[in-house]
Amino acid sequence: MTILFYAQHALLLALLSAVAAGAGTLALGRRGGLALRTTVGLALLGEVFFLLGLFDVLRRGPIIACGVIALIGGVIRGGRWSASRPALVTAIGAALLPLFVLALYPPVNFDETLYHLPFVRTFARTGGIPFLPHLRFPMFPQLHELLCVPLFLFGGDTSIHLVALLETLLTVALLWDWGRRYAAPAGPLAAALFLGSPAVVQLATIGYVDAAETLFVTATLYALDRARETGWRWAALAGVLAGAACRVKYVGGYFAVAGLIVLLVRRDRRGLGAYAAGLTAAALPTYARLLYWTGNPVFPFFGSSPWNQPLESIPSPERFVRAIRAAYDVTFARDRVNQQPPFTPLVIVMALVILAAAIRGRRARAVVVLCAAYLAIFTFLPQDARYLVPLLPLVSVTAAAIVGPWLIERRTFAAIVTLLAVWPGIAYALYRIARAGPPPVTPSARRAFLERKIPELPALSHAGPGLLYVCGAEQLQYFRDDDSLRGDHTGLNAYKNVRADFGGLADQGFRYVLVSKRVCGDAPVAGGQIVYDDAAARLWQLR
Repeated sequence: MTILFYAQHALLLALLSAVAAGAGTLALGRRGGLALRTTVGLALLGEVFFLLGLFDVLRRGPIIACGVIALIGGVIRGGRWSASRPALVTAIGAALLPLFVLALYPPVNFDETLYHLPFVRTFARTGGIPFLPHLRFPMFPQLHELLCVPLFLFGGDTSIHLVALLETLLTVALLWDWGRRYAAPAGPLAAALFLGSPAVVQLATIGYVDAAETLFVTATLYALDRARETGWRWAALAGVLAGAACRVKYVGGYFAVAGLIVLLVRRDRRGLGAYAAGLTAAALPTYARLLYWTGNPVFPFFGSSPWNQPLESIPSPERFVRAIRAAYDVTFARDRVNQQPPFTPLVIVMALVILAAAIRGRRARAVVVLCAAYLAIFTFLPQDARYLVPLLPLVSVTAAAIVGPWLIERRTFAAIVTLLAVWPGIAYALYRIARAGPPPVTPSARRAFLERKIPELPALSHAGPGLLYVCGAEQLQYFRDDDSLRGDHTGLNAYKNVRADFGGLADQGFRYVLVSKRVCGDAPVAGGQIVYDDAAARLWQLR
């Protein structure tokens, strides 16, 4: 069973990679490297799945048909494929194994089971992309979740982690190609600096969308860099990729606007028009849908709906301090950035190298301005290191390009530095695997793993059918298979709208109340009878 489990997921990863590469090659021919074409293929597949979902036909048959068309079209347009950079393939393959294993653990991360996986499950079950009012975010830019639907249908919930894994490996490959344009050692060094962050490894192996956002932002900036020399076609491609970033998360809009500014500064009118056309074509369907359903293209932000997500309100001096110390916080003061895994310790060194180069170098100054403006925006966002990961590829490739020429005649030293740069990320993956043990491959082992990670889960399993209200355990949303779980900080059943003793819930049709003791203590439930109680949670049945 263990061998079959690993083989099944390896096959799914290979199929996803081949279909994405085929879709990108069908669109671009042999232009660009394989990594870039595969990235474009993911963006195109996401758009196709979006259109299928609009017509409620996002189901196995149409998905298989899309895959077959992509594979056949890619072969016809691309001809014979071969690995043009064996060193790149070898390096990615060596890094893939521990990350691949880490991606095979069941989903337990908070946002993953709170709304990302519920999105995917609903899309897979209904074939559509409906508004889901019982979730914290009923509707969102959902490109990554759409890409996860085929793997969920054919491989289950754990397999969706392979989408993030492929997105991260494509980012690594793009950085390798991008860096080599400046100096041969800069390619592997840029890739190693990026992959050497435990935060990157974490996001590469779970069901969050940040790996997708990072990939499309990186591909956008890479294409813009190529457009400087190759003309408007690359600018148009950059616009399409920026649109894909906007279809993953709203913060992609920052990088989309940054691309417009870059082309304005270059005074590239033709490229600017091509970029704007590609951006509009890629992003407009998603944001038109948001506007149609909610009246707000950035729903639920800057609105007055029950799901409104207010931005932080803190004094300006504190915002300035947050921006200045960001590189330190994501590495050494993780309590300030939601206790996420750290960035590579070399991120501070990279920042200093870029700042020093900015004194004389125009390109380094542009990178400093882009990063500084984004850090200013970050101070208004929830202080979570994940929001800074999209900057890491740009910082990595810029720093590698600065020191790359100096490493050309020092190959042994360059190899040592590259291995040292990537080691923290690989070591983190190995540490996580050693601590958790091998991924569970049987239903009983999976259940035991989930209950260790989510202590309120046993209480949930004792609830019968009917509406269930949770206090402090909203991340159980995915594990209530019939989507009957309610209760969150926002939404129609927000905690603020419920009495302290949960009175009146029975009149609203609720049959159970689950109280997480680590969040809500021993909160009483009016008119309820205890049906399950342990150290983590208490389940009440309402009369």
